[in-house]
Amino acid sequence: MAAFGAAISEHPAPADAVGEVVGAVIERVGVTPDLALLFVSGHRPSALGEMAVAVRHGLAPSVLIGATTPAAIGGPLEAEEGPAVSLWAGCVGPVEPVHLRPVVSGRRTVVSGMPAPSTTSGRTLVLLADPAAFPLSSFVAATNSQHPRLTMVGGTVGARGATATHPLVSGDGVATGGAVGALLPAGIGEFAVVTQGCRPIGRPLVVTDADGNLVRGLGSRPALERLRELYDAADDAERTLLGQGLHVGMAVDE
Repeated sequence: MAAFGAAISEHPAPADAVGEVVGAVIERVGVTPDLALLFVSGHRPSALGEMAVAVRHGLAPSVLIGATTPAAIGGPLEAEEGPAVSLWAGCVGPVEPVHLRPVVSGRRTVVSGMPAPSTTSGRTLVLLADPAAFPLSSFVAATNSQHPRLTMVGGTVGARGATATHPLVSGDGVATGGAVGALLPAGIGEFAVVTQGCRPIGRPLVVTDADGNLVRGLGSRPALERLRELYDAADDAERTLLGQGLHVGMAVDE
């Protein structure tokens, strides 16, 4: 068995979708992994709780966290339209579940549920936070100060700018608001990778010549010529970005 496994299903029926991902993950890592992460997109909000119960029953992970998301990824597939369920599981050693809740204290909001600094040194916290109901910026600043040797990775759930709270899988149920996480054992996740934020420059171009993942032609012209045109037409701010490195991606919607 592998140490890690992931699967995604776009089946419109929640029961069938969760059955597909649980079965695929069991084939890779077996049952009772130390940690599982569940992401549900495009299904009714109440389906998250039902799917979490099914994952606990079929996969039996020691710790399960999850959330609803605007889109879901798994393997080479990114599902941005329609229903999707993504499940990841890993055998990483003892994992400590974390459920953080904002608490109003006088004129300020504090966060309860964070482990003691003496237990977080040299460890990694995987965190899923609801930006509509959790003071993420102030929490990160406080954590950097109070837990200097803790690495924190993860992200926010829900669509950008959303004001409604989002359900989160925590413990044996589903909670609303706050943040849920998993504190990994020391030595796991010590090298964190940050995904790059990008914005489009220029106009989308059709890939007209390629060899595997090597792009040779864009818009019926050599790719390098198109990039030179892009640089010549860019303003000063865009040229600065281009000088720092160009990220090439596929346009979801031109």
